[in-house]
Amino acid sequence: MKRPKQFHWQEVEWFRPFDFGVVENFMSQLSGFTRRQPFIWEIHIKPNSIKYYLGTEVGDSKYLKKMMSQHHQVRFEDVKYFKRKKPSSAFHLSVKHSCFSLKLSATENMTRSTLALCKILKPEENVTIQIIVGKSRSPKPIPKELTVNPTWWQCISGNIPKLSADSEKLVKEKLRQAQFQTIVRVGISAKDSVRENLIRKTLLSSLRILDSNGASVELHHSSAYDLHRRKVPWHFPTILSASELASLFLLPAGENELAGVPSLAPKTILPPIGIKHQKGFCLADSLGANKIPLNIRPLDLLSHLHLLGGTGAGKSTVMLNLILQVVKNGHSTVVIDPKGDLIRDVLERFPEERDEDLVLLDPSMNERIIGINPFELTKFGVSEELVADMLLTVFKELFPDHFGIRTLDVLSHSFLTLAKCEEANFVMLVPLLTNKAFRQKIVSGISDPFLQNFWQSFETMSQSERNLLISPVLNKMRQILLRPELRAIFGQSQTSFSLMELFTNRKVLLIPLNRGLIGAENAKFITAIVVGCLWQLTLRRASIPPEKRHFIYFFLDELAEFIKLPTSVNDALSMSRSLGVGWILANQFLKQLPLELRQSIKTNCKNRLVFGLSMNEAKDTASETIDLKAEDFHSLPTFQVYAKLPLIGKEFRWVSGSTLPPPAKFRDLTALYAKSLAKYGANTCDIEEGFTQLFSDNTANSAPPPDKVGRQKRKEKAE
Repeated sequence: MKRPKQFHWQEVEWFRPFDFGVVENFMSQLSGFTRRQPFIWEIHIKPNSIKYYLGTEVGDSKYLKKMMSQHHQVRFEDVKYFKRKKPSSAFHLSVKHSCFSLKLSATENMTRSTLALCKILKPEENVTIQIIVGKSRSPKPIPKELTVNPTWWQCISGNIPKLSADSEKLVKEKLRQAQFQTIVRVGISAKDSVRENLIRKTLLSSLRILDSNGASVELHHSSAYDLHRRKVPWHFPTILSASELASLFLLPAGENELAGVPSLAPKTILPPIGIKHQKGFCLADSLGANKIPLNIRPLDLLSHLHLLGGTGAGKSTVMLNLILQVVKNGHSTVVIDPKGDLIRDVLERFPEERDEDLVLLDPSMNERIIGINPFELTKFGVSEELVADMLLTVFKELFPDHFGIRTLDVLSHSFLTLAKCEEANFVMLVPLLTNKAFRQKIVSGISDPFLQNFWQSFETMSQSERNLLISPVLNKMRQILLRPELRAIFGQSQTSFSLMELFTNRKVLLIPLNRGLIGAENAKFITAIVVGCLWQLTLRRASIPPEKRHFIYFFLDELAEFIKLPTSVNDALSMSRSLGVGWILANQFLKQLPLELRQSIKTNCKNRLVFGLSMNEAKDTASETIDLKAEDFHSLPTFQVYAKLPLIGKEFRWVSGSTLPPPAKFRDLTALYAKSLAKYGANTCDIEEGFTQLFSDNTANSAPPPDKVGRQKRKEKAE
């Protein structure tokens, strides 16, 4: 066996938990790898830190890595440069009466005690245990009569004493295993001889936990230079069995907490060995030496994705990276952000090739604003009754405490009436109820006898009766229309942007809803209207052949802020996949959500990303899997996740991952806002002028209403 002149060094981490038997199995397999060169195993013990390093001949490195990985999940990381100082003293370990086996049953206790040495070390103090492993040989046949080093006189006289039963057992235990030539060196760096002696005695007392009835561990002074230079000897003085060598590797086996090494939780789950790299959107990187991107295909994302984790865990960063990838790949995208920070981050990195598709519905804008008209859904095949029901549900969800039978009756007939009017918008609800001339103009164009009957009865009421009937409705409307931005959004009869374009032209709709600027209730109202309209248009896709349904992704951050939606999220999650729509939902706690919604998310969101959770949340999440415990979810550090993804075909598995940092910023927000609002927005001054005319006293008394209210499309000039 040649002596290697140069070693390839790697830091090694055996992911816990694992049994000591796993290390023994590795050693047994290693004994059959006879063509290898000597390799070095080093344990670096520093204050509160334990590190393991493997030094191999370059050609042997891949074989040893593969061999270790076959027995357990192991992380390898190349080390190019060691910051090492020559130890102040060095020793080599020997086993007295090495024909007997050490007490292997005490391995875990010895390991715990030895690793605890890192707790007593002071800064600048360290201990290095260096094991150089030479040749190995297979187990030899055990002779019928065992003797151990008889004296010459005992041999001549034939009076060789028999071994006791315990001694014979220890000898057989060593002989029945593969044997390794080794040298074990110990280097100690301390400020003075007193500390050095204390550390040596503490280490020796820990190692002597392995002493058996026959064999015992000793430390003898040796060359600090040989240890520092990692000199491979010509002669290996110590013969160790596979199990003895495994015990001196000091790997943190067992399920007890050990000093200096990573805690048992969070458990690390690596991707299956040999998994093929699949194209798609990258959510995170796996852990381990051979990191692979944890990608999700666009088709699999239609099975929805749920991100769960507390504030600051990294959810927004994952959503940011995913949104940018979805947008860059040309998909229709809707992002509703209750804080505005996520959308700001998206805009600062927005792909330039999608600028023409960017639609910014920002209620905090003053001069120009993009409008949403729920009544325009009737132009795209959604029935008037469904539009009216959707708006009625919005009011029911947002104002449940003040929604009586009369309010229901007035609103249902009013919304249905406006839905049947070609140029209606949401703001027209107020003049419809308060302006007789306007009401007569609208109702005269409706042929529905039931609606006609309702409005005839409405006209026969006295003014006081009408006021009593419509006051609850007007109170709710005033809460919305008092905000100029909201009435500008919903007061446009004809808009330059239609939600239908998401389903036909692959637009990107970003809706920042900063509650501090527009109010929490107004943010919920906008979300409810937008989601309700999108859901009606989604259902309409059932009439389109599946091959013509391009993928659309809805991102809803902080789901708990928007649980009062005009459609059942349960229905949306269960039906959207077949219609080519995927939902990406994020929230902090499952218990923020109603029980029915929680169950729907667990059932329908096949893809999951879980960040660090509170213990109560962790227990609930851990109950869904046998692979992980509550402590694993609870102890996840920031930017680490457990991902449940279809890694092999359609089989969903949990895997550990680390999230990716966001790309660098390179866009100007002001320019993007200006471009989007210029293309799709309307001047708020023009919209307000339309309201002035709509609510004017003259119009209320006698003048007929204008044919078209709100922003109008400009007529094209004749060429």
